[in-house]
Amino acid sequence: MSLLSVKCKLVPDASTAEKLSRTVNQFADACNYALQVARRDNAWNKFALQRAVYRELRERFGLTANLAV
Repeated sequence: MSLLSVKCKLVPDASTAEKLSRTVNQFADACNYALQVARRDNAWNKFALQRAVYRELRERFGLTANLAV
């Protein structure tokens, strides 16, 4: 199997940069929340943790399905 990597620079306009920044911050907050739940519930299995936090990640943090998973 071969692996091909491509390096590119993302140069968004101001509006898109703001949206990307907001999404990154929401994602980071959601990850921290998921970690709190994992520690609280001792839920280290990916599927158990996903079951526990998925809906709240979507609703509370406004994440898309892909980012919530």
